[in-house]
Formats: sequence, C-alpha cells, structure tokens
Amino acid sequence: MSKIFDKKKYDEIEVFYSDIDRNMTKNYKSDISLAVNYADVSQSISSLIQTRLGSVPFRPNFGADVQNILFEKMGLLQADQIRSRIETAITSFEPRAILDNINVLPNYDANIYEIYIYYTIIYDKTQSYKLYIPLQSYSSD
Repeated sequence: MSKIFDKKKYDEIEVFYSDIDRNMTKNYKSDISLAVNYADVSQSISSLIQTRLGSVPFRPNFGADVQNILFEKMGLLQADQIRSRIETAITSFEPRAILDNINVLPNYDANIYEIYIYYTIIYDKTQSYKLYIPLQSYSSD
C-alpha cells in the first residue's frame, strides 16, 4: 500500500490498486493520470467484458466473449447469456471485486444492452459501486 497526493482534495489518498488511466489524461504534474482503487477495478472489469476469448496471448480463456451474442436477435435469452458470461469472467479473472448483482437489460429502441454491475471491493466491503456499460447490438431485427 502506498499514498499519493491528490491536488483536487489537497490530501493524501491510500492506494491499494492503481493502473494507468485508459483515457490517458494528464495529472497536475503533466504526467499520465492513474486510475486508483475503485476506478482501477472498474476499468479492469470494463476491459474484461469487452475482451474476446483468445485475444490475450497465453491466456486463451481470458475475457467475457459476449461479442458473438451481439450479432443475434435481441431478447431476454441473449441478455441472460451476456449476464452469465460476465459473471463467470468477473469471478474468474477479477479477484478484487465481489459481485453483488448484474443486470443486463435489452433496450430495443436504442439497439443496445444496458449492463449494470453492482460490486464491492475486497479492501472496503462497506462501499458498494455501480458500473454501467452499454453494449451495441448488431442484429438487424
């Protein structure tokens, strides 16, 4: 565990997890910002869901592999398959997150699956987090 100075809050933050921010934004030192603690876990879960099986070298089972379902006709069965694959991927490859609930809702008007993931992080089980990920469906029906 380490500490970093957060200029916005004018204090030090305990860092349990960190990674480079995927948006590559600059911090107050004109360096690349970090995704810290829950932001790092959220970023990791989002990347995991959007990863195809076999696309990571030497880790053929890494990912949620929901892309093939996005080409099928939208429906509740497909939403449940997406939920199941996401749940399996997170429990298998993201040990920092404890899943509370996953909701996958087909939005037929916008042609997307709205995914809501509710989870806690192992170092702080008192705080619950919500992650929203929209996935575009490619079915023509």
